[in-house]
Amino acid sequence: MNFCAFIPEQWRAFNLRKQLCLTLTGLDYHINIPSDFLGGKPACLRTLQLGSVQLPLACPVLSTVTSVTLDGPADLQSAVSFSRLFELFPSVRTLHLKELREAFAKFLPRGPAPASLEPLTLMGVDSGYDVTPHYSDWRTDGLRDVSLQQEASSAACIDQLLSGARSRTLSTNFYLDSTDIIVHCPGGRRHSISFTDEEDIAHTAELVLSASSALQDVCAMEVPLGALKEFSDVCAALFALTDLTIPIVAEKPHPLNDATHTFYWDLLRDLGRVEQSCPHVDTITLAVQCPSIRCPPSLKDAHDLLEHLSELEGCGLSPGCP
Repeated sequence: MNFCAFIPEQWRAFNLRKQLCLTLTGLDYHINIPSDFLGGKPACLRTLQLGSVQLPLACPVLSTVTSVTLDGPADLQSAVSFSRLFELFPSVRTLHLKELREAFAKFLPRGPAPASLEPLTLMGVDSGYDVTPHYSDWRTDGLRDVSLQQEASSAACIDQLLSGARSRTLSTNFYLDSTDIIVHCPGGRRHSISFTDEEDIAHTAELVLSASSALQDVCAMEVPLGALKEFSDVCAALFALTDLTIPIVAEKPHPLNDATHTFYWDLLRDLGRVEQSCPHVDTITLAVQCPSIRCPPSLKDAHDLLEHLSELEGCGLSPGCP
């Protein structure tokens, strides 16, 4: 049975002597965790979900924790304590670090991470903060699900993040001012990086192209139609690529009106460039989608699609699934 403790703010000292809980969560204020936390002896604490914390020099109770969610340090004293993160949590399997700030990056542990760690999430909040070097320092063969999020559009170690993609799928998704790059690897492994303040698709394509040597086993790729022009050179550089899926998502002319939509079929002209530069691609699938079930693709949409495709001589396209 799981006992989930929500500790009131006035209990900040944490002088709890009975080892009751498997999960401690719900604390959104700064906490200095004492060495005698929850009695000071290894027990049954498995999940720790806190906000801002200062970690102790030692704390036996934390040695049994397998899931850790923390905000990054907000001051120098707390930052210094984060250098002991892996020593304090040697059994951690899931680690989520949010609100990471570049000013305190040097205080995060150098690694490697505990061999038990599988899912890892790092979220940077400063505009110039590249969190990929932390992944590089911490990565182990056991990491199965890596999710990095940052505002910085540079990624010094992106080749290491993407290098696990072997004969699976590389996906790129663009929405609002955010860009997501996701790779799926053998054994169910998944690595992703999100640039939360990136509107320059061409820059993102250049970033992926710079890591193309690590992606030579990628055989399937997904690129939205609006990014196809910029990513055509990436497709051309991946010689194992045989299957290309192109989501074509309708846009709503009015955000509050789900009854209408618009497709930008003229962007299909970039298919010709892909067909010419990527002879190794056998199948191109067009995945036509609408943002609302209230206004699905119409017969007119199908007619317009076929009309634009007929203008592209030499493009051997396989039927896609709606």
